[in-house]
Amino acid sequence: MNAWRVAVRTSVGVVRSSNQDAHWSNDSLVVVADGMGGHAAGEVASAIAVSTIAEAFAGDQSSEGLRRAVVLCNDRILKDAELNPERHGMGTTAVALGLVSAPDGLLPVIANLGDSRAYQIRDGAIRLITSDHSVAEEWFRQGRISAQEAAVHPRRHQLTRALGIAQTPDVDLFPMAVQPTDIILLCSDGLTNEVSETEIIDIVEAAESLEDAASELVSRAEANGGRDNITVALVEILGPMSQPLATSPAAVTSAATPPPRARTRRVTWRLGAALAALGAVLAGAVVVLGWYANSSYYLAADGAYVAVYRGQPHGLLWFAPTEIMTTDFLAAQLRPADLTALGNDIVEPSLAAAIHYAGYLHSAWLMSQFSTPSTPAG
Repeated sequence: MNAWRVAVRTSVGVVRSSNQDAHWSNDSLVVVADGMGGHAAGEVASAIAVSTIAEAFAGDQSSEGLRRAVVLCNDRILKDAELNPERHGMGTTAVALGLVSAPDGLLPVIANLGDSRAYQIRDGAIRLITSDHSVAEEWFRQGRISAQEAAVHPRRHQLTRALGIAQTPDVDLFPMAVQPTDIILLCSDGLTNEVSETEIIDIVEAAESLEDAASELVSRAEANGGRDNITVALVEILGPMSQPLATSPAAVTSAATPPPRARTRRVTWRLGAALAALGAVLAGAVVVLGWYANSSYYLAADGAYVAVYRGQPHGLLWFAPTEIMTTDFLAAQLRPADLTALGNDIVEPSLAAAIHYAGYLHSAWLMSQFSTPSTPAG
C-alpha cells in the first residue's frame, strides 16, 4: 500500500503565454517549481529542478539526500546558464515533499527555496509550513511592514533566495508530523496570489475527491485573475508515518483522543452513542486547538537575551507558550527597528527558522556597526 496519493493540476493562467511551472510526483517524492527568466529560460530552469531532484533523491532517500538534491539543481542551472548565455539569469523556486527513511518507518520532509509554498491541512484547519524567501516577507519578519502590507507589497515577488541566483543555496528543511487523512498542499505562487487560505480550506473540504479539489483550486485561481502560472499538488496521507523527534524543527504536538468510557447497564445504547459522538467532537476540537496553539515559534526577549518560544504569542486559551531556548545573542545588539520588532514578537514557522532568523538579526547588527560612517575630527 502506498503511503500517500497525489493529485496534480497545472495551468498557464489567464495572462501568461507560456507555463514556466514544472512538477513531478511518484510514491516517494512530490516537487513543484516555478521558473523565472525570459525567452523560455524559466521553463528550462524549472524543468532542470524537478528532473534533478527526482534523479538525485531516488539515489539517497534521506533528509540530507533531499537537501543535496536541491543543491545539485542549483549547480546544474548555473552550469546550463554558463553554457547558454541567452539563458543567463534564469532561476526557479522549488518546494519538494520527500518520504525519507527513519528508524521506525518513513518521515515526510519538506525542502523549500523561494516563494512556492507548502501547507498542512487537517480537520478544517490550514497551517503554512514554509517561509517565503522574498523581500516583502523578510521586511515583515523584521517588523518593518505588517502582514497585510506584505501581502500586497510591490516587492513581494522579489526573491531573496532561489535556485540559480547564488553559488551555495540555503535550503530550508521541515520534517513533518502527520497522521492519516492529513493533506499536504504544494503550490506555486500563482495559487496563493489569487486564492486565500480560507478559500483553499473551503474548496478542499467541499470537494468529492482529491482530484476535484486540485482542479477547483486551479479554476478558482483563474477566476480570481489568473495573472501567473498555477500549479497545485495535493498529497493525502494514507497510513501511519514516523514522527519527528520532539526537538525537530517541525514537530507538531497533537493531543490524544481519550478512549470512550465503559457504559453502565443504566445507560442505553442511544445515550451512549450520543455521548460518544459528543466526546469525539470535543476531543477533536482539543486536538485542533492544541495543534494550532503549538504550530509556530517566535522570538522575544528573555531578560538581556533573545529567546525562542513555542506557541502563539500571549497564548491561546489554556495553551500557554513555552520557552524552548535562550540564544547567545544580546537583545541590545540588534538594530533599533529589529529591537522594536522583537518587542512585538517575531513569529516563525519552525524552530530552525526562528534560530536562523535570530542569527540573521545579530549579523545585521554587526554589519551595521562596520558600515556606520566615522565622524570626521575637528
